[in-house]
Amino acid sequence: MNGRASPDSYNLTQEQIDTFHKDGCVTLPNVLTEEEVSEIEKVFDRFLNQEIHVPGKDFCDMSKPFGVPFEEWSIVNCMLPTKYHPEFQNNIFERLTANIIKQIHPKLDMSKDYDQLLNKWPGKKDAVFAWHQDMGYWPGPKALGV
Repeated sequence: MNGRASPDSYNLTQEQIDTFHKDGCVTLPNVLTEEEVSEIEKVFDRFLNQEIHVPGKDFCDMSKPFGVPFEEWSIVNCMLPTKYHPEFQNNIFERLTANIIKQIHPKLDMSKDYDQLLNKWPGKKDAVFAWHQDMGYWPGPKALGV
């Protein structure tokens, strides 16, 4: 059975695994239920409403200099939400992602290194966060064993 097999597992097909290795990405349908997404949104909303305190530059606007008042922000960047809200650690998305990555790279012992929440406020023309990849910040494939 492919797809969501249990609360903490999502089974990939061989075709999905092969697509990932060939293209570097794969679309997986229905990884999370609407209810699960809603629960994650509630936590994210608490960050965006500043109900969960994130100090200093770990809570900033990615499009403006530091020190701009929150009301003028365009892109909210919350670094390490699970650090500042430990109850969010090992949430359903993290558990399913770990399960999926074990199927894609079964010989590697991989774990989450970093988490981040980015939110672009609607109607902000300067809310530009160009498509990019962060591989330049990480060790090369040889160091990672892939």
